[in-house]
Order: sequence, then structure tokens, then C-alpha cells
Amino acid sequence: MIVVIVKVALVAFLVIGVAVLMIAFVRKSREKGFPTPESSSQFWQIKGAMPPTPKPEWAERDSRADDERPRG
Repeated sequence: MIVVIVKVALVAFLVIGVAVLMIAFVRKSREKGFPTPESSSQFWQIKGAMPPTPKPEWAERDSRADDERPRG
């Protein structure tokens, strides 16, 4: 009998805890606006938009060497 009461209390505690977290999240997201990747200041860095970086000399040299190799 006691075990059943403890199980019910545990489940009720978990349900109430999840409900409180969900309500807090919804209230904050409505207050600030739902967070989207576009609203982040680091959005373009995450997507890979970085300033162009020149290739190192060894990369240029290797790519030209590939073009000069005979095919076949």
C-alpha cells in the first residue's frame, strides 16, 4: 500500500516539475520572442559564413601539380 502511494507521489512530482518547466519556458519565449537561429548573433558563424581566407602556398602548389599530371 505504501509503495503504491510512493509511486503515485513520484509520478505526480515529475509531472508537476515538467509542467512548471514548460510554463516557465513558454512565458519567457513569449516575453522575448521565440529563439530562432536567425535571431542569434552567431548565426552566420554557425552556418559557415566567414571572411575569405587565402589558401596557403602549399595548397596552391599542389592544385597546380594535379593539373600538370598526365591523365590516363
